[in-house]
Amino acid sequence: MAEAAWTGIHSLLTDLVHEHKVTTINIISDSPMSQYRNKTIMYLMKKFASEHQVKVKWIYLESGHGKGVAGAVGAARKRMLDDAVAFDPDGSFENALDLLKATDNSTDIRLFIYNKSDIETVKKSIPKLTTVKGTASFHANSH
Repeated sequence: MAEAAWTGIHSLLTDLVHEHKVTTINIISDSPMSQYRNKTIMYLMKKFASEHQVKVKWIYLESGHGKGVAGAVGAARKRMLDDAVAFDPDGSFENALDLLKATDNSTDIRLFIYNKSDIETVKKSIPKLTTVKGTASFHANSH
């Protein structure tokens, strides 16, 4: 679902622009059309770029190609979350935020939390869109 994918990255993009003064953003992802390669994401990306006066490029890798560094960073953060649970098996985490707080001091890798109402807010902000022809063929060759 494009709205959920966008909700998941919006806080990061906003942080990059406002806190780190980034003016060009390159996003590299795999190519699931339901999440990333569709009219909704293209609309939201263009809107974000215009509102924040930044350049945004989304690079779609061919299906089946790994995400390299992004995959390694995700795996490292996942190990930290697994370790937090393993090292304190009697402890309890009421929610995802509690678990993140238990590991935040162990890394510079930042995670952002959002909930279902955030996705609904994004959904409601999207006007009726028309299909962008050719999006199914967008991808970057890795050769």
